[in-house]
Amino acid sequence: MSEISLTYAGFGIFGAGILLGLTGGGGSILAIPILTLAGMNSAEAVVYSLLIVGIASFGGAFEAWLDGKLDLKAALMFMPPSMTGAALGGKLGSEFPDSMRLAIFGTAAGYASFKMFSAPSSSATNRKKWFLPGAFGVGILTGIAGVGGGFLAVPVLMSLNSLPAHIASSTSLLIIGMNSTAGLFGWMQTLTPLLHPSIELILLCLLGAFTGRMLAGKIPETILRKLLAILLAMASLITFIQIIQL
Repeated sequence: MSEISLTYAGFGIFGAGILLGLTGGGGSILAIPILTLAGMNSAEAVVYSLLIVGIASFGGAFEAWLDGKLDLKAALMFMPPSMTGAALGGKLGSEFPDSMRLAIFGTAAGYASFKMFSAPSSSATNRKKWFLPGAFGVGILTGIAGVGGGFLAVPVLMSLNSLPAHIASSTSLLIIGMNSTAGLFGWMQTLTPLLHPSIELILLCLLGAFTGRMLAGKIPETILRKLLAILLAMASLITFIQIIQL
């Protein structure tokens, strides 16, 4: 990655960190297109995204815990099946061709955009029935496509555990961090991220996440949902354009 590409990627990763801190999700789904546009192939982008967004998520989760805005019990319910799926997905993902990884990612981003534009479901019963397989599926998606799953974890936490939006988004940060760690271990046998540019991008994502945490609660949730939906739709479109160009 050239210095110019790294500079552009840095701005983008900072923005992804802000989104992560604001909403508890969406960091990886923006980081991957940013990293691929900066010159990484899809496998490298997945691994770096897991590392960068994972560490930034831990930082945001720790701050939320200090503020009393993290529901540890809800996170512990979600993490075992989700981390198992992430570790398996990491091993599977390293075997997939670039086009398949990108297609899975683009589809996930498009689906997330659609769900963000849609009205939240008020039925907790249906989600409770699908909680364990859903958590496992989020983990699989994390390992294969480098997506932390916050955009799926937040609505599940809100409906299943009746958590307020700001608590669910904070709790999601811990889940993203643990999923990213499990997924990264699954990839380590195939691809290991370099110290440079990892440190620079991690620091920028952390700074963005802390900025997002400070802004959280000051922006109406409806505006945040629409903004995230638009960004996810753009990420999906960019990804499918990249597939066509392969």
